Amino acid sequence: MSFGPKPWKQQHWDARAATNFTAGGIGGGLVVVNALLALGGAPSAVALVIGMAVMALGLTTVWFEIGRPLRAMNVYINLRQSWMTREAYVAGATFALGALAWWTGAVALFVAAGATAAVFVYCQARMLRRSVGIPAWREPSLVRFILATSLVEGLALGLILHLVLTGGAAAAPAWGLALALATAARYLAWTRYRARVEAALVPAVRRAIAGAHSLAWIYGTVVPIVLAGSAAWPAYQTIPLGVAALLALATGARIKWIVLTRADYNQGFGLPHLPVRGVRMTVQGGNNER
Repeated sequence: MSFGPKPWKQQHWDARAATNFTAGGIGGGLVVVNALLALGGAPSAVALVIGMAVMALGLTTVWFEIGRPLRAMNVYINLRQSWMTREAYVAGATFALGALAWWTGAVALFVAAGATAAVFVYCQARMLRRSVGIPAWREPSLVRFILATSLVEGLALGLILHLVLTGGAAAAPAWGLALALATAARYLAWTRYRARVEAALVPAVRRAIAGAHSLAWIYGTVVPIVLAGSAAWPAYQTIPLGVAALLALATGARIKWIVLTRADYNQGFGLPHLPVRGVRMTVQGGNNER
C-alpha cells in the first residue's frame, strides 16, 4: 500500500512533468524578456524562436508522459476549471503570436507574445498551487517564486544570447544590473516561501528545501550579483557576466527540479480514529463497545 495516514511521495508527476515546468519557465521567461526589449525597440527574432522552442520542449515531455498520447486533445475541454487547460490554450496563443512576430517583425506582436508567455508561466505556477494535497506545492507564495525565477532564467538566457551574438560590446552594464536586481528579488521570494511552508513539511522534504536554500543563496544570488557587478568595468565584462548568467539559470532550474521531484510528498490522510481489531465505535455518544 503506497498511501495512508502517513505522508507519501506522489507518483503521478515524474521527471517529464518536472521538465515541463523547468523548460516552460526558462522559455517563457525568455519570451517575456524579449518582449521587454521590444518595448525599447530592440527585439530579437533569435531569442523569440529559442524561447518558444524551449517551451515546446517542455510541453512535448508532458505529452510523452501521457499513458495514451492520442487523448492529449482532451486537455482542451475544461477551460473553466483547469489550469492545465488554460496553459495549453495560452501556449498555443504564444506560438501563434510568436510565429507572426518572427514573420512580420512587428514590435506589437513581440510584445503580445511576451504577454501570453507570462500568462503561460502563471498558469504553470497555479497548477502547482492547486495540488492541495502536497504541502510544498499548495503554498500561495510558491506562485511568486515561480514567476520570479522564470524572469531570472529568461534574463540569464537572454544575456547569454546577447553575449554570443554581440560579443558583449553593447548594453552589458544594463544586463548586469537587471540580472542582479532580478536574482535579489528571486531570493526574497524564495525565503518567504521557505519560511511559510517549512513547518508543514516532513523531514525528508525539509532537508531537500534546506539544500535548495543553500543553492539559492550562494550560487543563485551572491555569486551572480558579484559577477554581474563586473559589468561596470568594460575590460572585464564578457566572461564574468556569462558565468553569472549560467549560475542564475542553472540554480533556478535546479531549485524548481528539487521542489517538483523531492518535495512532492502528500500530507497523508487526517484520520482522528484508526480502526482497532475487536473494538466497535458507536455512532452517537462516543462510547466504545466490545
